[in-house]
Amino acid sequence: EPRQAVLALERPTLGLGDLVLPEEALQEVAFVAKVLQEGGDPPVVLFHGPPGTGKTHAARCLAGTAGVPLGVTSLDKLLVKWVGDTEKGIARAFAQAEEKRALLLLDEADALLYDRGTMYLTWQLSQVNTLLKLLERPRVPVILCTNLLRVLDSAVHRRIQHLVEFPVPGFEERRSLWALALTHLLWAGPEADLDQLAAVPITGGLIWNAVLQAFRRRKVLGDEFSLDTQGLLALARKELPKMDREAFPKTIGFERPTG
Repeated sequence: EPRQAVLALERPTLGLGDLVLPEEALQEVAFVAKVLQEGGDPPVVLFHGPPGTGKTHAARCLAGTAGVPLGVTSLDKLLVKWVGDTEKGIARAFAQAEEKRALLLLDEADALLYDRGTMYLTWQLSQVNTLLKLLERPRVPVILCTNLLRVLDSAVHRRIQHLVEFPVPGFEERRSLWALALTHLLWAGPEADLDQLAAVPITGGLIWNAVLQAFRRRKVLGDEFSLDTQGLLALARKELPKMDREAFPKTIGFERPTG
């Protein structure tokens, strides 16, 4: 049977300076980068938080800081309808990451590490057991990402050495995220009012979307679209409906804090 590639290999150039997180979380990510640089037993890291809060981006920043490639796999490459093939795909992802000496990123890990107490089909149990076994003493460093920490099997937690929470950003974090996004995309418009932009309570992923939309609209519409703070504000507010209030219980800081 030919070895099907289940990893997409990236060589990120991002670093910790491209990451906006609360100080405690940022320090933990920086510590993991040092662990990767020094070698030793490969760590298992769990990034958890609502969608769009920067978990995948942080994995790229971590790999770039540590100077290692990032092996990214996804559920569509791992989940196979034939019994037993998903387990083979999971094992293949670990083997390919080891071969490339890569940091393995497994997004949406909850789909493969669901609480076994809620399962009744043997193939579901087999998939979870396979991944748990590989995480027991992994031969490669692993980052697991999830939006649903509460549904993970309890056995996952003792296999994790580093747990990092990605909360919905507050005002100051949003201000930094706007500045980073505009810098990375080579903003050429008038200087943006970051305080006004940061007052809109959206995640980093949605901030990035708003900035990308600004560039696309300017390219298509030309002078009909104002490439300025007001144009960005309008696009940021268009992103607000994407903030599911049940998925984002920690949204804070709509207005700039005073005092």
